[in-house]
Amino acid sequence: RLIEPGMSVIMGNPVINLVKIETLKVTVPIPENEIAGISKGQTAIIRISALGDEVFQGKIAEIGVLSSLITHTYPIKINLKNQGGKIKPGMVCNVTIQSKALQQRIVIPMSAVQTDGEGNKYVFVADSNGTKAMRRSVHTGPIVSNGVVITEGLESGDKVIVEGNQKIDERSTIKLLN
Repeated sequence: RLIEPGMSVIMGNPVINLVKIETLKVTVPIPENEIAGISKGQTAIIRISALGDEVFQGKIAEIGVLSSLITHTYPIKINLKNQGGKIKPGMVCNVTIQSKALQQRIVIPMSAVQTDGEGNKYVFVADSNGTKAMRRSVHTGPIVSNGVVITEGLESGDKVIVEGNQKIDERSTIKLLN
């Protein structure tokens, strides 16, 4: 209710909001470098901390076509069935969307990437025996929440040296720690 007993009602002003909550729309901003991996009908996992981290499943129903000028994100909307009416409008949630295009990327910590005097980017990887460091030239892509995407120079399974990499050089003897 938007008015109280005794208040004057003005024509055109709402007096009550009716909310239908059987199916909710969860709005999520998606970074522009990840929107290409999102499509209608994809499954989204929604975790709501206010409900004891209860997990719900929804489907992407809408993908925005205009990005925010400030955040460079695109809004998507996920349809979520609210069985039992547990979920209330405005509740905060964490959303996970699995994307095959995003899963096939190689992402490493930004601290593992170094730049030489000529501006070339490289990382150190362990050799096949895991005993020597080898310098590997790489090309980086977009920065994502858990690191930087490597677009060229690494393959799945390469053991990238992420700690102590500032103190080694080509053919340094190393010891892998799990």
